[in-house]
Amino acid sequence: MKFTYPEAATPLDDISDLKPTWVKTQEDLNNVEAENISSAASKYLLKPVGLPHEWFNIPFLKKIHYDMFHDVWGWAGKFRTTQTCPGISPHQIYGALAHLCDDVLCLTLGTSLHRPSSLRKGNDAAVQQSECREFYKTRSANAFSFDAIKKPPSPP
Repeated sequence: MKFTYPEAATPLDDISDLKPTWVKTQEDLNNVEAENISSAASKYLLKPVGLPHEWFNIPFLKKIHYDMFHDVWGWAGKFRTTQTCPGISPHQIYGALAHLCDDVLCLTLGTSLHRPSSLRKGNDAAVQQSECREFYKTRSANAFSFDAIKKPPSPP
């Protein structure tokens, strides 16, 4: 099966893991994905959301991804293993996601999984957030990467 796309749209390269056999057009795919995403949004957003550390961790984000796409795609809740365009390299996904989670924790709670321990201490949230911002400015300037530190776990 091959879908047609409007100009400048990013086409799907591989639909082999598509679960619904009745999907024949991009519109069908959009509709079934929207249904699944709506269901996941209801599950997670119609109740109190909770603190950032409850949401911004890799296992929970993978669970949300699974809930958003499990009726549509076989790869739901898993890190991709092939290159997409646009998209970062598959081997960079875990590190980039860890970086995002860490940024959220640092900037909202003043805590971090990967920052130096000197920045983890302190009582004043504003000071901790300021230190976090400075740390991330410095890290960005030095092109620090978590790829060398954190390797993705093997797929389940």
